[in-house]
Amino acid sequence: MTVTSAQIRDNPWWKRPELVREDPDLVRLAAKSVRYEHPIPFALRADAVYTLRGPRQVGKSTLLKRIIANLLLEQQVAPRSVLYLDVEGAGIRDAGRLADEVGAFLDWSHPVAAGERRYLLLDEVTGVPDWGTFVRLLHGRGRLAGTVMIVTGSHALDLRRGGEMAPGRRGEELGIDLDWVMRPLGFREYAQARDPDLKDALGVLDPASPEAAHEAAAEVRLHRDRLSAMFDRYLLTGGFPHAFTAEHDTGSIPVTIYRLFRDAMIGQMRRAGHREPLFLEILAWAGDNRLGREFSWRDVAAETEIGGKDTARSYLEDAEAMFLWHIFYRTKSLERLRQAPRSPKKLYPADPFVWHSLASWAGGERDPWAAALDRIANPASRGELVESVVADHMRRISGRDCFYYRTRRGEQELDFAFLAGGREALLEVKYRRRITGSDQNTLATHGGGIVATRDQYEWDAEKRIALIPVPLLLAGLEGAGSLVPSEGS
Repeated sequence: MTVTSAQIRDNPWWKRPELVREDPDLVRLAAKSVRYEHPIPFALRADAVYTLRGPRQVGKSTLLKRIIANLLLEQQVAPRSVLYLDVEGAGIRDAGRLADEVGAFLDWSHPVAAGERRYLLLDEVTGVPDWGTFVRLLHGRGRLAGTVMIVTGSHALDLRRGGEMAPGRRGEELGIDLDWVMRPLGFREYAQARDPDLKDALGVLDPASPEAAHEAAAEVRLHRDRLSAMFDRYLLTGGFPHAFTAEHDTGSIPVTIYRLFRDAMIGQMRRAGHREPLFLEILAWAGDNRLGREFSWRDVAAETEIGGKDTARSYLEDAEAMFLWHIFYRTKSLERLRQAPRSPKKLYPADPFVWHSLASWAGGERDPWAAALDRIANPASRGELVESVVADHMRRISGRDCFYYRTRRGEQELDFAFLAGGREALLEVKYRRRITGSDQNTLATHGGGIVATRDQYEWDAEKRIALIPVPLLLAGLEGAGSLVPSEGS
């Protein structure tokens, strides 16, 4: 078997390396009025199999193309040592065919100079449910010596399970991070993309140290007006490149961008064996004032037509694996943070654009942009979305080590208790004009923390409580980035 015509078409640099500059993804990136380019996180001089997971339209394919351009134009590797394969686009659905396609390239590219490495960049591989078998096949045949492989996917569980099917064959002995996740841009990255002058101007806040966070916020506060205006836009576009670039250029997001996201999401749900009408039931339920409020799996089953609690749980957890939302668990103690699995849970969207897309689809709204504007103009729904954005950033910092706290009878409650750099951090969101002493009782009882506010910026030395406006807090969170090693979150 030889390389296919599709492979030749998708790898034009095999003819001349400079043709990579004409790649459509890279041409579109260069033309964007607002762009953020992630540092390349992979060690490309060691045999390894990396995974990169994240939602559709977040920039995974563009990162692969930037890696190819770096290899060809800066590191000057042999053009025929680099394969890009759009696995989903090629209609590859089983490990055997994938092994044949890649094997054909390896045979064809064999005459590269001694000591050179080959690079396999396989995009959207999660359509092959047992892709780890393909890794085992090539590894067992000795075909992965001198090879770097990067595979991407949009469903967290599919990609992770594939990696788990090839233990000991991915370069684990190197002691490097093999699994990565790319999310939409966090607010700090978004602000720096919108205004490059902010790249070196924003301080860094430590959420585990309220006093230090308050002091660092003083530096961020110099840019308060710009950050507040950007945060209003972020509540509409989130961190998705297509969405925030369209809004920057035209003042709105066209319906086609919402539709692209929705169609990709429907395809993933169907591949997971779920039914679209039942998923719409879940979305309608979640949109009915459910964000940030406690629920149980039984609640979902009882308040929808979905059936049993196990079915409800599978839909909600699979949607979380598709990066649509976060499920937060309660911790029963602030002295020892750990998940209480049988206790109620809370639901938060993973990104504002995701939520506007889901809510508009569930509500049958023909103009998602107008609906999004209405949503953030309403104080109640805006407050829910702001809390959701904070929740997402806390999850980025801490992974699964992020919980909410509530005593059995509700005498004490706290929005977020999490680990930041191995230290406990406590945070409450109060997005309102004025914060009272009673809003801070739980924090005061447990040694202080941060209150994320609408406007107030204060430090209470006695209670060790810092009041920091949400845009300033999020702009200072360097650890809430969008491309990070995965810890199974």
